[in-house]
Amino acid sequence: MILTTSCTFSATIGYAPLTIIITDTTTSPDDPIRSRRWIWGEGSSTTSPTHTYNATGVYYASLQVTTASGATSTSTPTPIIVLTKPTTTKPAGLCDLRGIFCNII
Repeated sequence: MILTTSCTFSATIGYAPLTIIITDTTTSPDDPIRSRRWIWGEGSSTTSPTHTYNATGVYYASLQVTTASGATSTSTPTPIIVLTKPTTTKPAGLCDLRGIFCNII
């Protein structure tokens, strides 16, 4: 049986700080999974399925599993898009009337 890693993501786009959980859905009935490594796409990897992205950008996250016999498989990298929250500060000289900006003269 060929080992194919599969996983699901709690989110793939959001505002920083963005916390992601990758759930392993890999099945390997004949060769139990011995270890899992989550690769977060920013130069880090952990043995924890949860990671927080603090900086905006696009990261490619994946999961690598290793079985008891030493077989290794890595999931296809999934893009994680981390955005900057839009500002809610009104520019100087403007007022807000029911969500519509108007110039103060």
